[in-house]
Parts: sequence; structure tokens; C-alpha cells
Amino acid sequence: MKRTIEVSTKGMSLRVHDKCIEVRFNNDLCCRVHPEDLNLVVLGSNGVSVSAGALNALATAGVGMLSVDDKSQPNGLFLPFWSNSTHAERYRMLAATPEPVAKQLWAKIVAQKILNQSLVLSGEAEQRFLRRLSGEVKTGDATNLESQAAQYYWPRAFAKHIKEPFRRKPDGAPPNGLLNYGYAILRAAMARAICIAGMQPSLGIHHRNKYARFCLADDLMEPFRPYVDRIVLGLLADNKSEMDKEAKQRLLHVLSKDVFCGKEHFLLSYMIEKTASSFADCIAQKYKDKISAKQAASHLLLPRG
Repeated sequence: MKRTIEVSTKGMSLRVHDKCIEVRFNNDLCCRVHPEDLNLVVLGSNGVSVSAGALNALATAGVGMLSVDDKSQPNGLFLPFWSNSTHAERYRMLAATPEPVAKQLWAKIVAQKILNQSLVLSGEAEQRFLRRLSGEVKTGDATNLESQAAQYYWPRAFAKHIKEPFRRKPDGAPPNGLLNYGYAILRAAMARAICIAGMQPSLGIHHRNKYARFCLADDLMEPFRPYVDRIVLGLLADNKSEMDKEAKQRLLHVLSKDVFCGKEHFLLSYMIEKTASSFADCIAQKYKDKISAKQAASHLLLPRG
């Protein structure tokens, strides 16, 4: 299982020695890990240093690196581009994705997101309502059921732990900060997987805001968000609504959660790679085999549960 580590203590450094990444604190060795065993490195302090050799080794091994500011909010992402040799071809295919294919893919993503949200809610009636919405998503989510599901989902998901109806806003009251951090981990892992699959994380099929940096990552991570929501619910149950060391550690472990795809189960970190890889295959097959938009979208693999 690939690991996600956070290096956040002032005075820590990452360097390469004997083909391993060494994490040191004031020159004292803390741990040594082979870069091939890493998925993501989170840098949480301005006082952490990373050598050029470490950056080179991480990029070669396909490891992503996320930096966060003093409020634990992500502000930078280092992505590997070395592990795929077809970037130019796949960039062109992605940029020219036919609108019908993009709409079919987005409908499948939204339907799975709503279905996964239903499994976070505890009441059978609430779950049944979202399951029904999931089955009614049309191509391109033309009737905007993603938004309708969100309006139904958020106040009910946290009702047990928060007296006021919860509103999901990136700059909103707790536990929004915990959700932001968890989603940042997902976004970084998905952007890394998109690069490994030979694509460009800023070319989205639905998210196309010119100011957004990771539109495709934001598209593909949607069905994964409920796994972060479950961790935040667990933190709230333990009376933790603000970011601290334990909250960070528990949110970092989202990538090691078990998820289902069909009848098989995988680690969430591996499922993210399967989703990105299958998305690239959907686009490529549409061009090579000239199949219908719906047939192309049917190859997209998404997490369930």
C-alpha cells in the first residue's frame, strides 16, 4: 500500500540518500522511505526544506506533493509528468472531447456522487430519496440534480452534530475547514493520477472556470467526496470540529479507505488511479473505435460505497 505522509514540523527536511527519501529533523534521521512506496507528500510548514534530489526522485516515482498554508489550506501542488509518454496525444484528445461524450461522462459522475452521498445519511427514507435522484440524472445533468441533492444532503448529513442547519461553504463555519482539507487531499491525489494517465488536470469536462486550476481533478473527484464527509462525521462524533494534528492524520488516511467498484474492492488511492486511467480510455476509445458517447462513458470506473 502506498503511503501519504505529512511533514509539518519546522526544521524538518527531505533529502535523498541511497535511493531512499530521508526525513530528518535538525539532521537527526526520523524515517527513511523508498519513493516508490509513496503516493503523496504534504508539506505543512514554511520551515520544511526539500532538496532538488528529493524532488527529482519523487517526480520520477510518480509521487505528488501538496503544500498548505498556516491555516492548513492548500496553496501549491507538485505533480509528476514523467510516468507517461503519451501526454501530447492525450492532451489533444482531452481538449477536443466531443460535447455528447463530456455530457454522458458528467451524468455518470453526478449519479454516482449522489448515490454515494445517500450512503452517508443514516435514515432509510433519506437514503431512498437520494437513490431516486441518482437514477434520474440525465445527460449533462440537464436538470441540475447535483445541486438539488446537495441542498437535501448537507443539512441532514451533519444534523446529529450541529444544531444550526449546516451550509457547505469553503470559507464557512466549522466543520468546513475539515472538509476543505480532506477535499484538498483528494484533489491532489486525483491530479497526480490524471498526470500519470497522461492527461492535463486543468482541462475539465464540466468544471471550466477560467480561474480554476484543477478542473478535471474537480470533475473526477466528485464521487469520492462522501468518503471525506464520513471521516469528518467521525471527528464531529469525537467533539472535534477544528483542525488539529489528530484531525489531519485521520483525514490523510482517506486514501487508505476501502471502496468498491463492481464486486471488487480497492484502496481509495488505487481507485483514484483506476478512475483517471479509465477516463483516459473512454476518451481514447471514442476516437479509435468510433463508438457512441454512451458506450464510451460506460467504461468510466467510479467508486461505490
